[in-house]
This record gives sequence, structure tokens and C-alpha cells, in this order.
Amino acid sequence: MYGMEQSSSIARFFLSKLHPWNMTVWHGSSSRAPSVEIATYHRPLRMPLAPLKCCCHQAVLHHDAAGKLIGETVENFYCCVPMFDVRDGQGNIEYVISQPTCMDGNCVDCFAEGVFNLRIPFYVYEQGAQHVTGQEVARIVKVWSGLSSELCTDADNFELNFNNVNKPVSKARLLGSLFLLNQLFFEGKSSVSCL
Repeated sequence: MYGMEQSSSIARFFLSKLHPWNMTVWHGSSSRAPSVEIATYHRPLRMPLAPLKCCCHQAVLHHDAAGKLIGETVENFYCCVPMFDVRDGQGNIEYVISQPTCMDGNCVDCFAEGVFNLRIPFYVYEQGAQHVTGQEVARIVKVWSGLSSELCTDADNFELNFNNVNKPVSKARLLGSLFLLNQLFFEGKSSVSCL
């Protein structure tokens, strides 16, 4: 699969992590010859990611290949650990995304993926099962890509593991969620390995 972001250079320069964009993802033989469009995503301009925010939450809208709205991922109200609701096309919460937590959900668990492995995880939970170890249905993990790549480029590598997600439309929503997380937390170009 390949994806291409469309946004203005002025917005990318002045609004960095906040800039709005449209992204198209397709299946094809190369990034220059798109063949089968899979989904499109739209990220509107919103206020910066912040705790205790009551409006203008970060979001990305998910559309299928025909342009029909199939859902959205929206920043949730939070105190310490950022959380995002993944909603279906009718606005019902399907999943909740957050980093793994400790201290009864009040702090990010820095050792959830192990010690000194430089992996930054975001876990996907069904609604109501947030912060329960072992209850995640999918994982979005930024992986270390080597010293030269990390220091000399702005490329980020991710693993998107959604073995417990069966519906293709849900997988499309999680892929769009990954693009939003990449912009908010890492601000680089992404390479995704889907498992």
C-alpha cells in the first residue's frame, strides 16, 4: 500500500503538527502508479493536543474509496494520558486508543514494550476495556529504525498489528488513526508495517 498527503507547504511550515491535510491510500505496484484506491482521510485544522480541553479536539475523518464517511478518530477529554475515540460512520465509539498506562491509568507505562528497546506503543481497546493489560485488540507501535535513520531523516517506522480486528472498514479507520498519531506525536514521514 502507498499513501500520499496533500497539504500546502505554507501550512506545513507554519502549522507543523496542526496543519490540515488530505491523504489517499491505494494498493498498487508503486507509489507513482496508483491502481486501486483503498481509503481517503481528511484532517481538519484544530487546536493543539492538550489536556482538559473542552472543544476543537484533534480529529481525522475516514472515507472509503467511494468518498463515503466511514468514521472518525477524535481526541478525547483527558487529564494525563492522551486518549482518542475511534468512531464508526454513525458516530458510535468502536475503539479507544491510548498509550499503555500504570498507576490506575494516570501515567504512561514507559516499560510496557520492554526496557531499552525504543518502542513507543499506542494500544487499541474496545470501549470499556481501556487500560486493562492484555485486553488490547490492536497495537500501533513506533519502532526504532537505526541511529542513522533516526538522526539524519524525519522518517518514522510503525508496526500496525490488528490481528484481532476482523472488519476491513475497522482496519481502514485504524490506519487513518495511525496517520493522526504520527503527526501529533512524531511529526515525520511514516512507513507502516501491517501485521
